[in-house]
Amino acid sequence: MFRKKLLSCFAAKLFIASIRGRASRKNCSTAKLLNYFLISERLKNCLDILRSKISDYLSLPRKIETPLLPTKQSQRMPPFTYTRNENGDFVCQHCHVIKPKQNTMHYHLKKHAGDLPHKCKHCDQKFSQLRYLELHIAARHPETDLAKNAEMFSCPHKGCEYSSLTKANRRIHYFRVHMKDIIDKNVTKLDDGKEYTCKCCEKTLKSQTALYYHIGDCLQLPATDKRTADLRIIV
Repeated sequence: MFRKKLLSCFAAKLFIASIRGRASRKNCSTAKLLNYFLISERLKNCLDILRSKISDYLSLPRKIETPLLPTKQSQRMPPFTYTRNENGDFVCQHCHVIKPKQNTMHYHLKKHAGDLPHKCKHCDQKFSQLRYLELHIAARHPETDLAKNAEMFSCPHKGCEYSSLTKANRRIHYFRVHMKDIIDKNVTKLDDGKEYTCKCCEKTLKSQTALYYHIGDCLQLPATDKRTADLRIIV
Protein backbone atom coordinates (compact mmCIF):
# COMPACT_ATOMS: atom_id res chain seq x y z
CA MET A 1 0.00 0.00 0.00
CA PHE A 2 2.77 2.41 0.99
CA ARG A 3 4.67 1.41 -2.15
CA LYS A 4 1.68 2.27 -4.39
CA LYS A 5 1.30 5.70 -2.79
CA LEU A 6 5.02 6.31 -3.17
CA LEU A 7 4.92 5.37 -6.85
CA SER A 8 1.87 7.55 -7.49
CA CYS A 9 3.52 10.50 -5.74
CA PHE A 10 6.68 9.99 -7.71
CA ALA A 11 4.68 9.84 -10.98
CA ALA A 12 2.88 13.08 -10.04
CA LYS A 13 6.20 14.83 -9.41
CA LEU A 14 7.54 13.65 -12.79
CA PHE A 15 4.38 14.85 -14.50
CA ILE A 16 4.62 18.33 -12.92
CA ALA A 17 8.32 18.52 -13.77
CA SER A 18 7.60 17.68 -17.40
CA ILE A 19 4.83 20.32 -17.50
CA ARG A 20 7.25 22.95 -16.10
CA GLY A 21 9.89 21.96 -18.65
CA ARG A 22 7.42 22.32 -21.53
CA ALA A 23 6.21 25.64 -20.13
CA SER A 24 9.74 27.02 -19.96
CA ARG A 25 10.44 25.94 -23.57
CA LYS A 26 7.16 27.46 -24.88
CA ASN A 27 7.42 30.65 -22.80
CA CYS A 28 4.09 30.15 -21.03
CA SER A 29 3.00 29.61 -17.45
CA THR A 30 2.78 26.15 -15.88
CA ALA A 31 -0.90 26.69 -15.02
CA LYS A 32 -1.75 27.60 -18.59
CA LEU A 33 -0.01 24.57 -20.04
CA LEU A 34 -1.62 22.34 -17.42
CA ASN A 35 -5.02 23.77 -18.42
CA TYR A 36 -4.35 22.87 -22.06
CA PHE A 37 -3.37 19.38 -21.02
CA LEU A 38 -6.59 18.90 -19.02
CA ILE A 39 -8.67 20.14 -21.99
CA SER A 40 -6.94 17.72 -24.34
CA GLU A 41 -7.59 14.89 -21.89
CA ARG A 42 -11.28 15.79 -21.80
CA LEU A 43 -11.42 15.79 -25.59
CA LYS A 44 -9.81 12.36 -25.64
CA ASN A 45 -12.40 11.07 -23.20
CA CYS A 46 -15.22 12.51 -25.36
CA LEU A 47 -13.79 10.85 -28.45
CA ASP A 48 -13.55 7.53 -26.63
CA ILE A 49 -17.18 7.81 -25.57
CA LEU A 50 -18.22 8.70 -29.13
CA ARG A 51 -16.31 5.73 -30.57
CA SER A 52 -17.96 3.37 -28.13
CA LYS A 53 -21.43 4.68 -29.01
CA ILE A 54 -20.75 4.36 -32.74
CA SER A 55 -19.54 0.78 -32.32
CA ASP A 56 -22.66 -0.02 -30.25
CA TYR A 57 -24.87 1.48 -32.98
CA LEU A 58 -23.17 -0.47 -35.73
CA SER A 59 -23.52 -3.70 -33.80
CA LEU A 60 -27.33 -3.30 -33.72
CA PRO A 61 -29.34 -5.33 -36.30
CA ARG A 62 -30.09 -3.22 -39.37
CA LYS A 63 -33.62 -2.55 -40.54
CA ILE A 64 -34.65 -3.87 -43.93
CA GLU A 65 -35.26 -0.93 -46.23
CA THR A 66 -38.40 -0.99 -48.37
CA PRO A 67 -37.61 -0.96 -52.10
CA LEU A 68 -38.30 2.23 -54.02
CA LEU A 69 -41.31 2.31 -56.29
CA PRO A 70 -40.54 2.22 -60.00
CA THR A 71 -40.39 5.53 -61.81
CA LYS A 72 -43.09 6.76 -64.14
CA GLN A 73 -41.01 5.93 -67.18
CA SER A 74 -40.44 2.33 -66.06
CA GLN A 75 -44.16 1.98 -65.35
CA ARG A 76 -44.97 3.44 -68.74
CA MET A 77 -43.03 1.11 -70.99
CA PRO A 78 -40.32 -1.56 -70.98
CA PRO A 79 -36.99 -0.93 -72.72
CA PHE A 80 -37.12 -1.52 -76.46
CA THR A 81 -35.03 -3.93 -78.51
CA TYR A 82 -33.60 -2.48 -81.71
CA THR A 83 -32.87 -4.56 -84.80
CA ARG A 84 -30.69 -3.50 -87.75
CA ASN A 85 -30.70 -4.78 -91.31
CA GLU A 86 -27.68 -5.35 -93.54
CA ASN A 87 -27.58 -1.64 -94.44
CA GLY A 88 -27.41 -0.57 -90.79
CA ASP A 89 -30.95 0.82 -90.70
CA PHE A 90 -33.35 0.08 -87.84
CA VAL A 91 -36.23 -2.32 -88.61
CA CYS A 92 -39.46 -2.46 -86.62
CA GLN A 93 -40.24 -5.99 -85.41
CA HIS A 94 -43.99 -5.31 -85.51
CA CYS A 95 -44.64 -3.75 -88.94
CA HIS A 96 -41.15 -4.02 -90.55
CA VAL A 97 -40.94 -0.28 -91.22
CA ILE A 98 -37.36 0.98 -91.63
CA LYS A 99 -35.92 4.04 -89.90
CA PRO A 100 -32.39 5.38 -90.46
CA LYS A 101 -31.92 6.63 -86.87
CA GLN A 102 -32.48 5.02 -83.48
CA ASN A 103 -34.39 7.98 -82.03
CA THR A 104 -36.97 7.88 -84.84
CA MET A 105 -37.37 4.14 -84.36
CA HIS A 106 -37.72 4.72 -80.61
CA TYR A 107 -40.72 7.00 -81.09
CA HIS A 108 -42.16 4.61 -83.67
CA LEU A 109 -41.98 1.73 -81.17
CA LYS A 110 -43.67 3.91 -78.55
CA LYS A 111 -46.72 4.00 -80.82
CA HIS A 112 -46.83 0.21 -80.91
CA ALA A 113 -46.50 0.12 -77.12
CA GLY A 114 -49.36 2.59 -76.73
CA ASP A 115 -47.12 5.06 -74.94
CA LEU A 116 -48.76 8.33 -75.99
CA PRO A 117 -48.47 10.68 -72.99
CA HIS A 118 -49.38 13.93 -74.78
CA LYS A 119 -53.16 14.28 -75.13
CA CYS A 120 -55.00 17.06 -76.95
CA LYS A 121 -57.31 19.13 -74.74
CA HIS A 122 -59.69 19.79 -77.62
CA CYS A 123 -60.17 16.21 -78.83
CA ASP A 124 -59.19 12.64 -77.95
CA GLN A 125 -56.00 12.52 -80.04
CA LYS A 126 -52.80 11.35 -78.28
CA PHE A 127 -49.20 11.75 -79.37
CA SER A 128 -45.79 10.39 -78.42
CA GLN A 129 -44.06 13.79 -78.60
CA LEU A 130 -45.05 17.26 -77.51
CA ARG A 131 -44.03 18.68 -80.90
CA TYR A 132 -46.57 16.45 -82.68
CA LEU A 133 -49.27 17.63 -80.29
CA GLU A 134 -48.47 21.27 -81.01
CA LEU A 135 -48.58 20.64 -84.77
CA HIS A 136 -51.91 18.86 -84.39
CA ILE A 137 -53.44 21.76 -82.46
CA ALA A 138 -52.14 24.30 -84.96
CA ALA A 139 -53.53 22.30 -87.91
CA ARG A 140 -56.83 20.96 -86.51
CA HIS A 141 -57.89 23.61 -84.03
CA PRO A 142 -57.48 27.00 -85.75
CA GLU A 143 -59.43 28.81 -83.03
CA THR A 144 -56.62 28.31 -80.49
CA ASP A 145 -53.89 30.85 -79.77
CA LEU A 146 -51.27 28.27 -80.72
CA ALA A 147 -52.76 27.99 -84.20
CA LYS A 148 -53.07 31.75 -84.64
CA ASN A 149 -49.43 32.38 -83.68
CA ALA A 150 -47.93 29.35 -85.44
CA GLU A 151 -45.01 29.90 -87.83
CA MET A 152 -45.79 28.99 -91.43
CA PHE A 153 -43.27 27.95 -94.08
CA SER A 154 -44.22 29.20 -97.55
CA CYS A 155 -43.26 27.56 -100.81
CA PRO A 156 -40.44 29.58 -102.46
CA HIS A 157 -41.66 28.81 -105.99
CA LYS A 158 -42.93 31.94 -107.71
CA GLY A 159 -46.72 32.09 -107.85
CA CYS A 160 -47.28 29.16 -105.46
CA GLU A 161 -49.43 29.95 -102.43
CA TYR A 162 -48.72 26.74 -100.54
CA SER A 163 -47.61 27.05 -96.90
CA SER A 164 -47.01 24.45 -94.21
CA LEU A 165 -46.46 24.20 -90.48
CA THR A 166 -43.24 22.22 -91.05
CA LYS A 167 -40.27 22.49 -93.37
CA ALA A 168 -40.59 18.77 -94.09
CA ASN A 169 -44.05 19.12 -95.62
CA ARG A 170 -42.90 22.11 -97.64
CA ARG A 171 -39.98 20.07 -99.01
CA ILE A 172 -42.23 17.16 -99.96
CA HIS A 173 -44.67 19.54 -101.66
CA TYR A 174 -41.91 21.23 -103.67
CA PHE A 175 -40.42 18.00 -105.03
CA ARG A 176 -43.80 16.43 -105.72
CA VAL A 177 -45.29 19.46 -107.51
CA HIS A 178 -42.48 21.65 -108.85
CA MET A 179 -39.74 19.02 -109.46
CA LYS A 180 -41.85 16.26 -110.96
CA ASP A 181 -40.18 16.41 -114.39
CA ILE A 182 -36.67 16.15 -112.89
CA ILE A 183 -37.61 13.32 -110.52
CA ASP A 184 -39.23 11.28 -113.30
CA LYS A 185 -35.94 11.42 -115.26
CA ASN A 186 -33.68 10.52 -112.32
CA VAL A 187 -35.80 8.00 -110.41
CA THR A 188 -36.89 4.45 -111.25
CA LYS A 189 -40.01 3.05 -109.59
CA LEU A 190 -39.82 -0.53 -108.31
CA ASP A 191 -42.47 -2.95 -107.04
CA ASP A 192 -45.47 -0.87 -108.18
CA GLY A 193 -44.19 2.31 -106.59
CA LYS A 194 -43.34 0.83 -103.17
CA GLU A 195 -39.61 1.31 -103.74
CA TYR A 196 -37.61 3.89 -105.67
CA THR A 197 -34.07 3.83 -107.05
CA CYS A 198 -32.08 7.02 -107.47
CA LYS A 199 -30.29 6.94 -110.84
CA CYS A 200 -27.66 9.39 -109.63
CA CYS A 201 -26.27 7.12 -106.88
CA GLU A 202 -28.14 3.81 -107.41
CA LYS A 203 -29.56 3.92 -103.88
CA THR A 204 -32.91 2.25 -103.22
CA LEU A 205 -35.45 4.12 -101.10
CA LYS A 206 -38.34 2.41 -99.31
CA SER A 207 -40.89 5.23 -99.57
CA GLN A 208 -41.70 8.33 -101.57
CA THR A 209 -41.00 10.53 -98.54
CA ALA A 210 -37.52 9.02 -98.18
CA LEU A 211 -36.99 9.68 -101.87
CA TYR A 212 -37.85 13.37 -101.52
CA TYR A 213 -35.41 13.72 -98.64
CA HIS A 214 -32.63 11.93 -100.54
CA ILE A 215 -32.99 13.33 -104.04
CA GLY A 216 -32.24 16.92 -103.05
CA ASP A 217 -28.60 16.03 -102.33
CA CYS A 218 -28.14 14.17 -105.64
CA LEU A 219 -29.82 16.45 -108.16
CA GLN A 220 -27.68 18.97 -109.99
CA LEU A 221 -29.79 21.48 -111.86
CA PRO A 222 -28.39 23.66 -114.65
CA ALA A 223 -27.22 27.08 -113.54
CA THR A 224 -29.90 28.67 -115.73
CA ASP A 225 -32.71 26.80 -113.92
CA LYS A 226 -34.61 29.18 -111.64
CA ARG A 227 -35.38 26.35 -109.21
CA THR A 228 -31.74 26.27 -108.11
CA ALA A 229 -32.37 29.24 -105.80
CA ASP A 230 -35.48 27.54 -104.41
CA LEU A 231 -33.53 24.41 -103.55
CA ARG A 232 -31.11 26.41 -101.43
CA ILE A 233 -34.10 27.40 -99.27
CA ILE A 234 -35.85 24.06 -98.86
CA VAL A 235 -32.91 21.62 -98.80
